[in-house]
Amino acid sequence: MRKGVHIYTEQEIEQASGTEKERGQWWNEKAKEMCENPQCDMLRGEAINQRLYKEWKIHKAEKMAEEEMQTREATEAILEECPNLQGLVDRKSKSKQGKHGHETSSVWSWQCKLQEEARTRSRS
Repeated sequence: MRKGVHIYTEQEIEQASGTEKERGQWWNEKAKEMCENPQCDMLRGEAINQRLYKEWKIHKAEKMAEEEMQTREATEAILEECPNLQGLVDRKSKSKQGKHGHETSSVWSWQCKLQEEARTRSRS
């Protein structure tokens, strides 16, 4: 491994959980690839660390976007199969609104948008 390139120890990865565990594994794999890549020979350790940091942020954002899309599709499918749930979701959504009719949670805001999309699709 190139001098200055951060590598997570097996112990750090084992002790981590969730996203941090995944990040350690991903980071080590990508760091090894970059250090073995002749195109990266001119990069110093800190430059590789910075590039990995940026690439991890992009990887994580892409993964979150994919999970959000899967959740949205699953929710839409459930609402289409069980139209009775739409009323329950609508009532729950209204009860979560604050004094001025604003959503009190970004999750509820997202759900309202999702519900509206599902309603629009079902009407067309």
